[in-house]
Amino acid sequence: MPRKPARTLKSNLEMEAFKKTAEGKRYFRLKAASEKKSRIETAKKKYLEDAKPPKSAPSAYQLFVQEKRPALQSAGKSMQEVAKELTTTWRSLTVEEQKPFEERADKAKAEYEEQLEAYRSSPGYKKFEKFKSSINRKPTKKTKKPKAKAKGRAKAKAKGRGRQKEPEKKADNSSTSDVMGSDSDSSSSSSGSD
Repeated sequence: MPRKPARTLKSNLEMEAFKKTAEGKRYFRLKAASEKKSRIETAKKKYLEDAKPPKSAPSAYQLFVQEKRPALQSAGKSMQEVAKELTTTWRSLTVEEQKPFEERADKAKAEYEEQLEAYRSSPGYKKFEKFKSSINRKPTKKTKKPKAKAKGRAKAKAKGRGRQKEPEKKADNSSTSDVMGSDSDSSSSSSGSD
């Protein structure tokens, strides 16, 4: 069986250059996402083969539609017309007329939450979640601790023991040291008229 040749230095350099391009970054990002998704799918098959999540509870509107749709469809209307009519009918109902549907929806939601809790407490689901969290965990980067030297300097400056400022040189009034180019000498030596 012939051996595959090892990557040459040139191909390694080309790969590194490709990784730095926008196209290369996109390729490796999509590749990693695809691999992650396939690992999660295989874990689902492995751990959740028997357990299926419960179907979510229908809302009050969905219960209303389930009850009223057959009567409207038997009248020979299209699905679009039936949907429009059901929506307008639901919106025109008073709160008292919607109450029975709301109560049924609340009961269905309570049952759903019980089933969901039982599903989430199953051993297969717990194993799947543990595996999934190990996939989703990003490797942590080691951060360098801040240097104590910088903190010491800040304290020294606060106490007045830091590097001394150079004394400011007083400019002659007759010199042309006015940076802004104003004509009056009084503007460069403000007397606190702010």
